Amino acid sequence: MITFGEKIKHLRNKNHLTQKQLGLALGFSENSADIRIAQYESGERKPREDILRKMAKMGVSQSLCKPSN
Repeated sequence: MITFGEKIKHLRNKNHLTQKQLGLALGFSENSADIRIAQYESGERKPREDILRKMAKMGVSQSLCKPSN
């Protein structure tokens, strides 16, 4: 089964975004944007509800925004 982090990484790569670009688009600071996305992709951290809503507004389907791990 594909993990939430793998879903995010796949969609980010499909849209030709770096971790920093995605993090900035989600409202993270310049200093933490890439670190936070790396943590989501590795499964080290799970996004809060407000971040999931921002992902949904960016066009990520709600079913993909639900962490499965």
